[in-house]
Amino acid sequence: MLSILDRSPQLRGAPVELAARWRGHTDQDILAWLAAMTCKWYDNALLGIEVNSLHQKGESDHSYTILDEIADYYDNLFHRTSVEDIMNNLPKKYGFHTNKASKEMILDRLNAALRDGDYTERDMEAINEFNCFEEKPDGTKGAVEGANDDIVISTAGAVWLATSYMEPVKLITPQKPYIRRVYNEATF
Repeated sequence: MLSILDRSPQLRGAPVELAARWRGHTDQDILAWLAAMTCKWYDNALLGIEVNSLHQKGESDHSYTILDEIADYYDNLFHRTSVEDIMNNLPKKYGFHTNKASKEMILDRLNAALRDGDYTERDMEAINEFNCFEEKPDGTKGAVEGANDDIVISTAGAVWLATSYMEPVKLITPQKPYIRRVYNEATF
């Protein structure tokens, strides 16, 4: 699952909105590369890969290998490196780790963004998933029996990144106008 949001509407006071979404099934390393290529296409978008999804229970953790490899080619990766790790010159920990606390955090932000008009969703499949998302008797949150919640979680992570984690969006004006000169054989 991949959700890319457009923050540029914020420049005119409008909410963040969906720019692109990919849903399908492929190997996790291929999905990570697909996500990096897609983020490159969307003006070097911040890529926040959920590291939990890069390995299955019972398998060794290959997430760091994949993300470190991607970092050699795409440098706008979300990392959760602590200040202490940075001070000790430890390598960056790429990717978003979903646990009970971080899942609550991103879901709370999505709920607030939808309630307060900070995010606009136009994908009916996403809206259907939002409507089938519930709090379970044990306090966990997820899709009702027989439904999916991949879009909900992906969107929640993207909304949190776009509205709570990243610096506010701002208009950048070039310092000098860029003039492109085209030469052909007759020019020389």
